Amino acid sequence: MSTTKTWRSRTTVRATPEHVIDTLTDPDACARWSPIPFSLDNGDSSRLRAGTTTHVSGRLLGAHVRFNLHTLAAHPGHLHLHAHGPIDILVHYTLKPIRAGCALDALVSIQPPNNRFGRRLAGATGLLRAADRVR
Repeated sequence: MSTTKTWRSRTTVRATPEHVIDTLTDPDACARWSPIPFSLDNGDSSRLRAGTTTHVSGRLLGAHVRFNLHTLAAHPGHLHLHAHGPIDILVHYTLKPIRAGCALDALVSIQPPNNRFGRRLAGATGLLRAADRVR
């Protein structure tokens, strides 16, 4: 039986929510902060926008993996993404302006499928998320 794993991270960024969302929706910048290193399959480097799907691929556990990245919401208050592939990854960023810049709350949930490879990918992605927190 597969279980959803969820991680939450909170930080303060010395930038406006508009600047932060601009960075989070830039595919080149996304490739640098994503827990799974990826590249765009279609070569289109246009910004992530609500209602769009971007095809990405990368390597995890030595395997080539592909995802359809659905941008559900993208505005200065929220970024909500759903990556559908060998595992499902839901990402929800909430951005709030504060005196020092922007409070950023990230919630990442991984739902592995009921197969061995999916469970291994989900576990490896979870390890990457945990390692990312200690950087």
